[in-house]
Amino acid sequence: MNVSDKSWHPRPKLTAYLYKVVNENQAITLLSVIKKENDIATITYISKEEAIQEFRQWSCFPDSMETLEENPLPAVIIITPKINIKNIKNIKILRDKIAKMAGIEEVKIEENGFSKLILLSNIVIKTSFIVISLIIFVILIIIKNSIYSTIFKNRDKIYLMKLIGATDKFILQPFICRGALLGLIGANLSIISSKMMLNTLFVALKDTSLICHTTCFLYKLSLYEAIFLISISTLIGSGVARLAVAQYLRRVIVN
Repeated sequence: MNVSDKSWHPRPKLTAYLYKVVNENQAITLLSVIKKENDIATITYISKEEAIQEFRQWSCFPDSMETLEENPLPAVIIITPKINIKNIKNIKILRDKIAKMAGIEEVKIEENGFSKLILLSNIVIKTSFIVISLIIFVILIIIKNSIYSTIFKNRDKIYLMKLIGATDKFILQPFICRGALLGLIGANLSIISSKMMLNTLFVALKDTSLICHTTCFLYKLSLYEAIFLISISTLIGSGVARLAVAQYLRRVIVN
């Protein structure tokens, strides 16, 4: 699942508050140091004068600052991390790194719902892995039980073929084909069920994106990934069938 926000804060921002004693030259030096970090996309510097001008513009009491002897607002550096930082933990590491720099009093993460979206995407990804693992496990159990059932029904034929000198390879062939077919069917059922689940989830995410002004994209299986999944399931099915029949043939004793 890929989550992107193009209309409103595409990435979380770090707001670094400088100490009031930091002058303009020191702030410029600090900016050059921060720009050297590889995980930073853009930096915006707001001086004390610009900060108080914005306060006067947006405050309901613009004249309140006139009663103060000095500007109480600190200079601010707004940092936008690169888009490849998708984990909130990495952003917190970047925040702690910047907070240790000289002249920085405090660094805050302006998440704006970003962490919640990340948590949601992580939950979806982990749930998908669990569902896929369960599907694979169920497919293995079904294939194994189906092969054992087929062996039990054809045990007399297998004994007769062993009696007339049929090789294990010859006996294995129909069972391996059956296992591969079951794996193929299981893979297609998994792809169909996952597509239905993603379509249902997409409807819910679409409503959420309208509320949060966020554009959400669900990553779906590509054609190559679907072919890879089908191939793996087919190989697993044939492999399980081969092991099950080979294990049975080792116990068959021809008198």
